Amino acid sequence: MIRLRNMITVALAGMLVLASGQDTQATQKVKGAVAASYAAVHVGGNGLPRTIGSAVAFDDTHVLTNAHVLKAGGTAVDEAVLVRQDGERAAVRVLARSERMDLAVVVAPKGFLRPAERISAGLREGMPVWAAGSNAQGPVSADGWLTRLGMHIPAFGPGMVARMDAALGFSGGPVLDAEGRVVGITTAVRDAGPASVAGPAGLPEGARSEARRPRREVFLLEIAAVEAEARRLIGR
Repeated sequence: MIRLRNMITVALAGMLVLASGQDTQATQKVKGAVAASYAAVHVGGNGLPRTIGSAVAFDDTHVLTNAHVLKAGGTAVDEAVLVRQDGERAAVRVLARSERMDLAVVVAPKGFLRPAERISAGLREGMPVWAAGSNAQGPVSADGWLTRLGMHIPAFGPGMVARMDAALGFSGGPVLDAEGRVVGITTAVRDAGPASVAGPAGLPEGARSEARRPRREVFLLEIAAVEAEARRLIGR
C-alpha cells in the first residue's frame, strides 16, 4: 500500500453503501452508468493475497484502473479478472502501465463493458459526485462533492480532491457526476478526522441529505488527463 503525506491507496475491500437510500434521478443515472461501465478487479489467488479493486471501461476493449491495483503480494501482475455488476467475469491482460501517473490499461473481451461517458467541461468545487467500488460481497458506492481542483501529486498524477467516505475497494473505479459521466478515477484516500455536522445550508446542492458530512478526503485522477494518457498508452 502506497503512502504519501498521509494519503493511502485504496486497493482492498470497502464496506460502504449508498448514503441517501433514495432513488433520485441523479442516482438512477449513476446506477445505469455503473451497471454498464464498471467492474471489480480481482488479482492473485494460488496462495497469493487477493486484491479487490475497481475499473471503468474506456472503449469497447480497453478498461482503466490504477496501476497499484494490479499487484499480488507486492509484485506487478500481467493478468487479472474483471467482475461485472451482474456477476459476469472476464479474464483480462495488462496492456500497459503509465510511468506518469497511477494508471494502467487492461484488455478485455469486446463488449464486456460499455465505454463510459466522460465529462468534458464544467467541473467546479462543491459539485456533487458519486463513486463506485467493491468489497468481498459485491458492488458498493459512496457520494460526496468536489472540494479542490487542479492538484498534482507526483506519486499519483494530476487530479482533484473530493470529500466522501470512499474507502478500501474503490481504487481504480469511476467517480461520476449527476449525469452519470466520469469526472475522475479514485486513487487515494486519507482520513480527514471526525465527521462534522452541518445544517442543510452547509451542504452542496445534490449532495447527501443528512447533516453528517463524510470524513475522508479522496484524491481522484482527473479524467481529461487520464483520457490523454490512456490514448498514449494504447497508441492512438
